[in-house]
Amino acid sequence: MLAEENQLHQGMRIRAERKREEREKMREERIRDCFASSLDRSPFFLGGSTIRHSIWTPGMALIGCLSPGRRIRRG
Repeated sequence: MLAEENQLHQGMRIRAERKREEREKMREERIRDCFASSLDRSPFFLGGSTIRHSIWTPGMALIGCLSPGRRIRRG
């Protein structure tokens, strides 16, 4: 009985660990995609309205992607 319970808990732990890893991987991919698209939209690559974005840096794009619930506006 105890062995069955331990096996059940172990299975639950393994599933939880897999889910956590999957969530982490998806988060990394989302940040990477967000960062890449931010770089694509940066004034340095677009060559437009550089005065408004004169202090834009790739770091700002990364911070924008890391902050939860906030998306960088498409220009």
